[in-house]
Amino acid sequence: MKTLTVTDRSRIVEVVSACKVCYVAMVDSEGLPYVVPMNYVWHEGIFYFHSGPEGTKSKIWQERPDVCIALHQGEKLVCQHPDMACSYSMLSTSVICRGRVEEVIGFDEKRECLDIFMKRYTNRQFQYGEPSVNHVRIWKLIPKQITCKSFGNSMKK
Repeated sequence: MKTLTVTDRSRIVEVVSACKVCYVAMVDSEGLPYVVPMNYVWHEGIFYFHSGPEGTKSKIWQERPDVCIALHQGEKLVCQHPDMACSYSMLSTSVICRGRVEEVIGFDEKRECLDIFMKRYTNRQFQYGEPSVNHVRIWKLIPKQITCKSFGNSMKK
C-alpha cells in the first residue's frame, strides 16, 4: 500500500480542521527533545495554542521558538492478504508543520483567540474577566512548511 504526498490545499485544511489535538515538538536549552499534546485552533492559516502562565513549554518557547507539530487522522487497519504480515497497513493521514511560535500579548487579541478556541470546542460564546485573560498565555504559529501524507491511500477518493 502506498504513501502519497497530499498537495491539495483544501484536503490539508480538511485534515487540520478535523483533528482536535496536535503534538508539538520542541528542543529544550540542553538540546533534548520535548513533545506535548495540545488543543489548537487553525484560523486564517495560523495555528493558535494556549497554556498557563508558567511551565516547561512556555519556558522553552521563550528561549527556542522553533517547533514542529504533528496531526494525525484515521486508524483503520487494512490488508491485502490476511495471511501475509507485511501486507497489513493503516489507513490514515498526517500533517506535519514547521514554524516558529510567538506569544500573543495584546489583551483584545488574546480575548479574540479565546473566543475562537471556545467556539471550536464548545460552539458557544463566553465572557472573560480581565484576570482570566491576563492569566492565560496564547501562542501563534505561522507555518513555514506544511506537509501532508496519506498512508494506505486513505485520502484517495
